[in-house]
Amino acid sequence: MAELGFVASGGRVLGLRGAGLSVSVCKRRVQYVKTIRMAAEDGGDANASIETGSSPDLVAPPTSHQMNAVKDLAIAVGVFGTLKVGLGPLGLSKFSAVVNPIGFYAAWLGLAFLPFVFNNDRRVDISSMETRISTNTDLVAPESFTSCSPPPRMTAKVFDCSPVELRNKFFTMVKSQPSTGYLSGDDDNLAYAFVQTTPIMKYPDVISVQFLPSGQGQSTLAIFSASIFGQSDLGKNKARVDDWLSKLD
Repeated sequence: MAELGFVASGGRVLGLRGAGLSVSVCKRRVQYVKTIRMAAEDGGDANASIETGSSPDLVAPPTSHQMNAVKDLAIAVGVFGTLKVGLGPLGLSKFSAVVNPIGFYAAWLGLAFLPFVFNNDRRVDISSMETRISTNTDLVAPESFTSCSPPPRMTAKVFDCSPVELRNKFFTMVKSQPSTGYLSGDDDNLAYAFVQTTPIMKYPDVISVQFLPSGQGQSTLAIFSASIFGQSDLGKNKARVDDWLSKLD
């Protein structure tokens, strides 16, 4: 139990940091400049730019993964401790062994959270990624993302909105996804990471996404979904990416 207490306390600290980050992100606004390049034969300034004003307010991210993990761990530990201690006064101590699987489950939740204790920012820089494991990851990106091997599974769609507006749509969509929490982000580059876990065993997958301009007021994105544990995801990352992208239409 001491080990579980250590994990829970460490997760609680990181969870508070994640919640603070969520608040700070919500308060920020992003300014963007649209550059118009005109052909020399038209007599225009090749480097002319105009200010198009403020982008929409940034939608707040979902609850942090740290908070979700600490909540799950606290519930499991609480149930285990209550039953383990409470059976004795009720004269049911002979059934205490039945409670042990709950303790093992709580220990597993702590182990599943450990990768994020030692490395809180597991966001992947998709634009500079050179290799990926094809059996437990999925990548969808613009045509310009050609350095990765294996290459993206398909070319990302172009959306008729600004990168910040696309980011807001994505964040709103992610909030409705089960067992999904916010991990980290970079507002300047519109690059973020989320964690989605399986319903019971809480196996974590990290989803990195970056929102990019595509010219003429349009935007696109690069999204990379990767499993933390195991060598095969049984198609889960591909299914997730396809599902999330379909919800942006």
